[in-house]
This record gives sequence, structure tokens and C-alpha cells, in this order.
Amino acid sequence: MNYIKHQQHVFAMMDDNEKIKPNHISLYISLFRIWNYNRFKNPITVFRAEVMKMSKINSHTTYSKVLKELELYGFIRYHPSYDPNLGSKIYLSIFWTGTRPRPVQNLVPIYKHINNIYNNSKSNDLSQNELKEDNMKEKQKKAFQVPPIEHIQIYFEQ
Repeated sequence: MNYIKHQQHVFAMMDDNEKIKPNHISLYISLFRIWNYNRFKNPITVFRAEVMKMSKINSHTTYSKVLKELELYGFIRYHPSYDPNLGSKIYLSIFWTGTRPRPVQNLVPIYKHINNIYNNSKSNDLSQNELKEDNMKEKQKKAFQVPPIEHIQIYFEQ
């Protein structure tokens, strides 16, 4: 199981589903952490109080609703135990099978004055060489310059 590639694929799927809200992402990440801790073995045994604390969900109703919706959307299979001492069983779906995941969509900058590194528009006509030259010039400007001896003398006199 490739942790990063699986997560990237899940995030891409969540981006495509408009019904996914922050609570879904938070709960899924909490379950994913537990799954990772158990070396990606299905099922994992979870206890509501523990998962609610990890996912920062404070309402039992919200927790149950989000858990059922994650199952409805195909991210998990949920088998409640109804016994607080046993814990519930959750199977996390395996989405990344070794093939290359589809790329994340291009991000749109929130503010127009921010240069977005993911923006592939024609407005940025600088080639890679020009970008490297600009970076080198900026580094040279920021390089330490020895102050004149007069400035050093004034500093120590004060």
C-alpha cells in the first residue's frame, strides 16, 4: 500500500464529489490514520469517543451521519457493534491499485494578485531558464554585503 498515492487518489475523488464537507474529510483522515497504524489491515476496530476526538467532531449525531455518508459514497464499509466494549468494525476501501492516479486539477488563485504556481495559463510566458535567472538575481540581491568601515566605526562609537 502506497500511503501517499492512496491518499492523493482519495482526495481527488473527494474533490469530484460536491457532497463531501469538512466533517467527511476530517473523519476519513482519522479513520485513515488508524488504518495506517494497523498497517492497512481491514477491518479496523474503532471506538466512537476516540475517533470523534481525533476528527474534532463533538456531536454523536454528526459523527453517525458522516460515518453513514462515507459508507454511502463508497469510502468505507461500516459494521456497528452496538457494544461499547467491543468497538465497531470499519473496512476502508482500497482505491489505489498501482496504476497512476489521475492528476489533481489545476487550482485557481483566490486573489488575482497572487501568482499561482499551478496556473498553466498563457499569461506566464517566462521559460524555465528565465525563471532560474530571476531566482539567481534575487539570491544575489539578498546575499550579505560587508558594510563600509565607517559604518562599523559609528556603530561601535555609539
